Amino acid sequence: MPILNGDGERVREDETVYIEFHGHHQPYSQRLVRTHDAKYIFSPAEIDELYDLQNDPHELSNLAADPAYAELLDGMQQIMRQWLARMNDPVLKYFEGQRLSSYLEPH
Repeated sequence: MPILNGDGERVREDETVYIEFHGHHQPYSQRLVRTHDAKYIFSPAEIDELYDLQNDPHELSNLAADPAYAELLDGMQQIMRQWLARMNDPVLKYFEGQRLSSYLEPH
């Protein structure tokens, strides 16, 4: 809440933020996990997004398909899967083992 209220500037190094978005005028579901160093966005109807916030704070380069960032993507997806399981989110049921799975694992 401090960030949303303008009282904080960044996510703390030990903090993880989870956000759900369900669209404004049409159903459009996204899930987002943000740590101090990275942001991962899972969009069921679109492509995934991964940003290295230390080297790209303006999120200009989507690294989700970059093999050099496969380990970071895997870690962010693990955080996402844990949160979705904890929240009983149906997105996990529909996408686990498919797009919401590690690029390090065979598909």
